[in-house]
Amino acid sequence: MKKSLLFSAMALSLGLLSCNQEDMSDVETVTGTPVTVSVEVPGALSGNESRTLPAAPEGHQLRCIMVVDYNTTEDVRMEQVAGETMVNEKFRFTFTPAEEDYTCLFWADYVDEGAAVSDGKYTDKYYNTEDLTNVTYKVSDNTLFNNPACDAFFGKSLAGSPNAVLKRPFVKLSFKDQKHETVQAASSLSVTYTVPSGFSVKDNTVSGSSNQDIKLTAAAPADKDSDIWFYNYVFAPANVNKLPGDILMTVGEDDVTIKTASLVLTQNYDITASIDFASGDGNVDVDVDIDDEYNDPNAPKVGQFMQKNGSFSDTYDAENSVAIVFAAGPKGDDVASNYGQPDGTKIWGYAMGLSSTARTAIQNEANDQTFPDLKSLNGEAPWQLDDYNGYAYTTNLRSAMGEYSSQLMTVFDTWKQENALTGGNVSEWYIPSARQLLDLIAFSLGYEGGTDNTTQEPVNAVSINEQVAAAVVAADTDKEDGYSWFGNYTGAANVMSSYIRGGRIVCVQTNGAEKETITNLLGTTVYNDGSKTSPFVIRPVLTIFKPAE
Repeated sequence: MKKSLLFSAMALSLGLLSCNQEDMSDVETVTGTPVTVSVEVPGALSGNESRTLPAAPEGHQLRCIMVVDYNTTEDVRMEQVAGETMVNEKFRFTFTPAEEDYTCLFWADYVDEGAAVSDGKYTDKYYNTEDLTNVTYKVSDNTLFNNPACDAFFGKSLAGSPNAVLKRPFVKLSFKDQKHETVQAASSLSVTYTVPSGFSVKDNTVSGSSNQDIKLTAAAPADKDSDIWFYNYVFAPANVNKLPGDILMTVGEDDVTIKTASLVLTQNYDITASIDFASGDGNVDVDVDIDDEYNDPNAPKVGQFMQKNGSFSDTYDAENSVAIVFAAGPKGDDVASNYGQPDGTKIWGYAMGLSSTARTAIQNEANDQTFPDLKSLNGEAPWQLDDYNGYAYTTNLRSAMGEYSSQLMTVFDTWKQENALTGGNVSEWYIPSARQLLDLIAFSLGYEGGTDNTTQEPVNAVSINEQVAAAVVAADTDKEDGYSWFGNYTGAANVMSSYIRGGRIVCVQTNGAEKETITNLLGTTVYNDGSKTSPFVIRPVLTIFKPAE
């Protein structure tokens, strides 16, 4: 009996992980001088970014390959497996460049725990990696299904970049049934379909002629308790976002053809497609539900410019641009109701202003120590991932200050008036949380990781976001003024967050006008010894909303 079936739901159950972004910190490239590159592999696929090295499935070990891709000289390939030689859970490759210009290509996957090594190369298990511009599936049978060891990662870095953060070249594609009893009654299933292959680490593309067929034969459902039929890691390159054909699925004596035209392959996503196998007899209703948090064409995109009227543009306009979108969608536990927005309103993203306030002390005079006790606002985890609660922290900070006359807050309020928007669904400008602040600066400058200078708490690296960095370059039209873009100063400047810990304002310190860098993460007192003030810079941010429908 033949049946025809189309997805009834495509739930984007988990969010994006860290992107393939190169840290473009200036490191002089000199042929004949050794260079070391650190490679970070993200952890488990989840809604929150993980900086912990993923645990290898039983019987496997994580391997990382680096190929130094030269223009004229023969390429150099190096391989490592995860182990004691790693530093801060990062692979480290050291080589001596043969040319001034080169690109480092990276691929990390799982191989057998006791994989054979020949000429420094470990035997491939699931993928053919002889050529990192043409990675294909080495196997096509049941081992490609329902197997976490088929996960893999890729990335690249340019000459002079000391860091690379990898991401998955795949979409993790799972198929779930709407009816629990259907999966419970199934003894075995078979699946056949065609997937993109021939993946180029260098270009994030696949060759159209390199599709491969994969087959699951006489296997049990992947997870009966959760109604999951099967899942795969499927290449989702920049140039292909659809499967080459439909999926044939057989359960017992019944066949269904799953039409895949509505399925969008989105790299680094975990997508669950919900189907109703039992209703596929004859004509079936088509019910496609796509999560609009990721597919709304009107939603702001990271790296876009927000205009005064609340619209978004891919290009910078000196007369109309007021902010750069640096994060999309809601973060952490931040919700629109935190801003007094009506029910049904969603957070669309976050944007940073195109300038910082002037470097100004909070108190009016050097010996003015009447600032309220900040300890009432104490927190313990300023660098917690996705803590984007800067609006709430700013509200609490201004409330604690009460009627205190602060010259910095006066400067901040003047900045807000001068940069007011005439339209759009946005919050008022506020002081970012410590995590918001680190992200928005590091997305442009990069942060190699280190410690909070005040508490010695370790803080993980943050990679450059290519879209944000490009937008900052476009907006920084006054590069010759001698002032840093975030610190708004010729030397070290404490860019202030709204997070308070230990009675201190948590800051990101930047330095350098010509090539600004993040030099410190620290907590700073409002005053030092009563005779020396502590000036701060504020980089205001706002939250963007999608109105309730």
